[in-house]
Amino acid sequence: RIADSINDIALEAALSRRQLERKFRDWLGRTPAEEIRRLRLARVRELLAETDLSVAEIAKASGFSSLEYMSTAFKSATGLTPLRYRSTVRAR
Repeated sequence: RIADSINDIALEAALSRRQLERKFRDWLGRTPAEEIRRLRLARVRELLAETDLSVAEIAKASGFSSLEYMSTAFKSATGLTPLRYRSTVRAR
């Protein structure tokens, strides 16, 4: 399960949000928000490749707040729209 917010992670880790952000940068070289986005996009790629769920269903299942935000983030990360990615991966 991908956390819904940075505050959820901080609470679970018994750290302040600032402490969590500092530790993330030290350990992973990225912020908690960047890591959440990375995990959500990995889930999108997995669902696009392995299921017939609609893009809207995938956005919801991946924890994105909207289809539009997921599509924008996905294209920014991969250079492809979600549907183009799906067709490319399945053609292999």
